[in-house]
Amino acid sequence: QVTVRNLLANAVKYSRTREPAVITVRAVRNDAGTGLEVEDNGVGFQMKYVDKLFGVFQRLHQAEEFEGTGIGLANVKRIVERHGG
Repeated sequence: QVTVRNLLANAVKYSRTREPAVITVRAVRNDAGTGLEVEDNGVGFQMKYVDKLFGVFQRLHQAEEFEGTGIGLANVKRIVERHGG
């Protein structure tokens, strides 16, 4: 529940400046298992920073632009990994 809430909150937070904001949630099933996929048309990030995305206190946008502490996705990653994801 915490992971889904964080992913949806991030989708809302980072797409709030878009007009219209588009957030899509899909159920997925593949060889790795079943789960959810969250997609949005938010501000995004440059792929060269993808390794920082799940680090504790790592922010890819200025703190003045978007609220938060920078620990949400790090927590999500730990929870998913501990459940075999």
